[in-house]
Amino acid sequence: MRFSGRSRDALTRNPGEPPTPIARALVRATVSAGVVDSLSVHPHVPGADQLVGKRLAVGFRTAIWRNLREEYDAGTPLHALLDELPGAHVISGFAVRRLAAQAGPATAVRPGVRRLDVCAGWAADSEAAAEYRATGQSPPPLAMPLAPSRPALGADAAGWHTLAPLRPGSMSRRRRLDVWLDGAAGIRVDAVFRDVFCDDDGAERTLHEYAVQALVDAATHEVQAIEATPVLLPHTECPSTAGTAQAMMSAPVRGLRERVSMDLFGPSCCTHLNDLLRTLADVPVLAAALPAWRPAS
Repeated sequence: MRFSGRSRDALTRNPGEPPTPIARALVRATVSAGVVDSLSVHPHVPGADQLVGKRLAVGFRTAIWRNLREEYDAGTPLHALLDELPGAHVISGFAVRRLAAQAGPATAVRPGVRRLDVCAGWAADSEAAAEYRATGQSPPPLAMPLAPSRPALGADAAGWHTLAPLRPGSMSRRRRLDVWLDGAAGIRVDAVFRDVFCDDDGAERTLHEYAVQALVDAATHEVQAIEATPVLLPHTECPSTAGTAQAMMSAPVRGLRERVSMDLFGPSCCTHLNDLLRTLADVPVLAAALPAWRPAS
């Protein structure tokens, strides 16, 4: 598998104006059997080569923490991309398996043994698990094929990268984390992610989409309010996980990567929502780049 990622921090000074990039990063990687074979990063940083040979499924994020601690602590765009690789790898095979299944039973790819109780959609007693036991195949996502990808995630279309059309059998994971100062209320947060795949007819369709809105105390950086919205998810039980975001109430956002990993796991949770909540750890970094708020005269 080949992975290519882009990330940037961008500042929008006035409504209607194009954003000004203030930091950028690029990552390219090849992965075989879940192991990173090659890795190229920009900007180049010491320690990145230590990630080659690591398994994405186990310990990769710990390896980032150990070998690129400055990037981790600073919440850089490069860290955001590297932190994304394990989750992107989990969903990356979906489009390939779907194309094989559409080609007919002779070429269909039989999935490996599924780990159950890792999330609500794949709980041991879920509908997806029951169908898998009965047929040996993962069930198709509920919304297929009626969920074409929408062109923009949010009103700020200028805040997104320019994206080339996907090729059949490929996938794209897209994330946005917007922060702004809301007077005395604190820091407003609007975050969303979407997983998109390209079908055999060239149509781009959505597999997962979740959104989170939050209010963060400007002084303590603790979560004052938070709400998760499941927009599009593949299995019957998936939307039931939205309430788990409330476990982050009063927590300092800077520590959410660790807090989410410790508190949110198992069949009552959603691994995709967890990843979105973890990105809120970068809120203080982005807020620090905002012009100081002043009351209107």
